[in-house]
Parts: sequence; structure tokens; C-alpha cells
Amino acid sequence: MATAAGNVSMIRHNYHQDSELEDFLKSNVLKEQVELINKLGQYITVLQRVGRGLGEQEFDRQLLQQKCLAGLSGALSGSIPKY
Repeated sequence: MATAAGNVSMIRHNYHQDSELEDFLKSNVLKEQVELINKLGQYITVLQRVGRGLGEQEFDRQLLQQKCLAGLSGALSGSIPKY
């Protein structure tokens, strides 16, 4: 059986030698992760601005409303509540 470390080194080796795999990972996988990280950063910024209490409750209410409208699979694709 191959170890996890062996698998990682094999993937790294293949990644650098396979330009199509490299392009796919950069354009699809990494792009989605960057977008998600940016979205989460925006949420954190908004939550820091609204503070605790009623502002946080309103943010949660709007976020929950977006989840209900967009469905659970696309919950993070909605717009961020602005304050």
C-alpha cells in the first residue's frame, strides 16, 4: 500500500510535469477556493462592522433568508448583506 506522503509526492511530481493538470487545477479548483476565501473574508468584515447584538442577529437573518432562496448547495453564492 502506498502511504499518504508517497501519494502527495507523486501528485506533486505529476502536477509539475502535466501542464494540462496544472491548468485544470489552477483554473477550476484553486479559483473556487479563492472565491470562497474572499466570500468568507467579506462575511467576517461585515460581522466585525455590525458588532454583537441586533446587527449580528440581522446579518444571520439575511444570510438564512439567502440560503432558503438559493438552496443549501448555493448558499455562499448569494450576495453578502451590506451594512
